[in-house]
Amino acid sequence: SSPSNDAPNLGGGELDTLDGRIMNVHWRDGNLYTTHAINAPDGTTRARWYHIATNNWPFGSDPQLIQQGNIDLPGVHYFFPAIASDKFGRVGMVMARSAANERASVYIAGREPTDPFGQMSEPVQLAIGNAGTSGRWGDYFDIAIDPNDDRTFWVVGQYARDFGWQSWIGSFLAGCPGDEDGNGQVNFFDIADFIGRFSAGDPSVDIALPFGTIDFFD
Repeated sequence: SSPSNDAPNLGGGELDTLDGRIMNVHWRDGNLYTTHAINAPDGTTRARWYHIATNNWPFGSDPQLIQQGNIDLPGVHYFFPAIASDKFGRVGMVMARSAANERASVYIAGREPTDPFGQMSEPVQLAIGNAGTSGRWGDYFDIAIDPNDDRTFWVVGQYARDFGWQSWIGSFLAGCPGDEDGNGQVNFFDIADFIGRFSAGDPSVDIALPFGTIDFFD
């Protein structure tokens, strides 16, 4: 059911988590990912995500739910979730988090295709405010994949400082940074893959300053 619309935070009142509607969807290679907030049995708000195979619908068979999972922790609220995937099928999420003893913050999570179905990593904090707040909050957090390397997730979220609310923009990778071929290992083949793309001037290897130039620093 829809969340209770009342996420407390340390030093503040309650944050409006809106309702259970879907605010974000990501479709890639026949895989549709989406997420929204729901009401947990303990009265907190949790983030739920879905992975659906679209099966070439409406020209093929009906879409099929592959897996789903929750981001939740007793007494802690997770809301405004957004989801995306990279070229290796790794999934990234961003969301808001708060609790009665915790200020509003920005969290991320991720998963590998080889992880057990329905399992997302333990959420990691990117930013947390130093002041309490209340009312309408964070419409809306979002996530996108970097077109240069098709691996880096960029996120935007909201937190509060003593001089007002702030936007947080950051990036992260799901999986191992040096794993160029996405097989879960870092070895000679990853080096060879990178060198080949570097020699060809592939913009995906432009990973270090100065951006826009493929050089020794990459």
